[in-house]
This record gives sequence, structure tokens and C-alpha cells, in this order.
Amino acid sequence: MKTPKRKDPRSWFLALLLVIVVVVAWFMAPYFLPVYAWLHLDWNTLATETGIPLEQLQEERDFVFRYAPRGENDPTPWQLISHRHGSVTPDWMTDEHGTLIDEYQTLIRVHIVSDGHGDSPSTMWINAGITSNIYWEARGWRLPPGSLGRSGPRGVVLIRQSSWRRCNYSQALFYDGTIRRGLRRSEDLERGWISDDDPYLFPYRQDGYQPPERQKEEQEPENDEP
Repeated sequence: MKTPKRKDPRSWFLALLLVIVVVVAWFMAPYFLPVYAWLHLDWNTLATETGIPLEQLQEERDFVFRYAPRGENDPTPWQLISHRHGSVTPDWMTDEHGTLIDEYQTLIRVHIVSDGHGDSPSTMWINAGITSNIYWEARGWRLPPGSLGRSGPRGVVLIRQSSWRRCNYSQALFYDGTIRRGLRRSEDLERGWISDDDPYLFPYRQDGYQPPERQKEEQEPENDEP
């Protein structure tokens, strides 16, 4: 009678180790690989639906962002900084006359979507009161409003998760000083900055967001004075 062979305990350990490695890799992959883009972005379909040439949609750019929420639970707390002519404005973004929209020295509120996990960058550790915390940069693609399931009139920026990083201290100070001074002299055509939050300049980009405190003020009835 043959004695049954005992299973080598090392094989169980190796199998368990392999399972752990696979699970960890599955959860970590979106932070290093464009998993979301692979699964949810079809460039050809997007080009067909929007009528935008494929080569224009796929033009990758360098972006600088500013964390500037309008209030609590702002769905689009990030602003894209257009600090050079044509730096962030794609060729497909034209007005009704076919002229490229001038976004130079404009703060553009956008949805940021990671090509890895499909979410907006976490703001958990961002302190809006510290200048060096609120300016970030990444490479990516600017997409039309409504792309990747984002609703509303605000545009979408798909970023390479691997390129997302905080601007260094000197860069952050430069951007912050330039923008703050520019916003104070917005009517200066050479040095002034504007924001597309302005309902008079950009009525077609208004998303209806109101800070909770303003909503509360509007809902409270006025007390008649005796």
C-alpha cells in the first residue's frame, strides 16, 4: 500500500502570497496605470458624438490647476489656469463664427477626472489657506462638457494620474501673486485676469451652484418690521 504524499506546505504559502500580490496589484493599478481610461473612454465614439476631429481630442497638454472651491460641496472646486496664449485651449473650442475662444489669463472651472481611478483628485489633505497646497500640475486632455458622464456645462479634463503633482513653492507663489493681482484689475486687457464664474462674461458656463449659506439666506423669509 502506497503512502499518500504530503503536500509541501511551501506551495500553500506561495499560493497565498500570489493571491495577496494579485489583490494588492488590483487595488494599486489605478494609481499607476490608466485603468479607468481603458475601460470607459472610447476616443472614436467621443469624436463621432461631438463632431470633433479625433486628432484634436487626443492632443495632450500640460495643465496647471488651482484649488478654489466656491463653498461647501462644490462639484467643481478646481480651476484650470490659462497663463499662456493657447496653452490650454484646444483647436475645437470655437465660437459660433468658428473663431478660437480666447481664454488667455482666465480661470476656467472644470471637472478633473483621473485616467486611473476615474475620480477627481482627493482634497482631504489640501489646506486652502496655504498657498503651496492649492496649485497642482498634470498632463492630460481637455474634453467637452458632458464627457465621461460628467453633467453640466463645465468642461472636463482627463489627467494622467502618474503626472499629478503639487507645484513647487516658488511656482505656487508666482501663480498666486499673478492671479490675485490680475483679478483686482480685470478690466486691464494686458495684465488683468478674469474667471469663467462671471455670469456676465460666461453665461453659458454657469452650473447653478450656490454655496449652502446663500441658499439658506434665500430660503429664510424676511421679517416684517412692526
